[in-house]
Amino acid sequence: MKTNIRKEITKSPVYSRDERIHKMPTTAAVTIAYMIEPLPPHSQEQIVDHLRCYIEEIREDLQWNESFAKSKDSLVAMAKQVKLDVKHGKASPMEISHL
Repeated sequence: MKTNIRKEITKSPVYSRDERIHKMPTTAAVTIAYMIEPLPPHSQEQIVDHLRCYIEEIREDLQWNESFAKSKDSLVAMAKQVKLDVKHGKASPMEISHL
């Protein structure tokens, strides 16, 4: 029995139930479905598992980038303050041997 990959995409745990209800397949998702549909079910499942992992990595990267973008100004301000503190003798560079 051949797996219907289009149905599998809509059941993907990558999206919450509410997101799946309101999302229509994109051209890219349909293209992937057509590419793997002729493959045996076991191969399709392996590909979907790899895609799930890959998509999760991409989501984590996007979340990290968003968090970093939000805190970038604060990090720059802290770095400038540390440079001033070192310049004025209020701080010194950290020595790994003292950790």
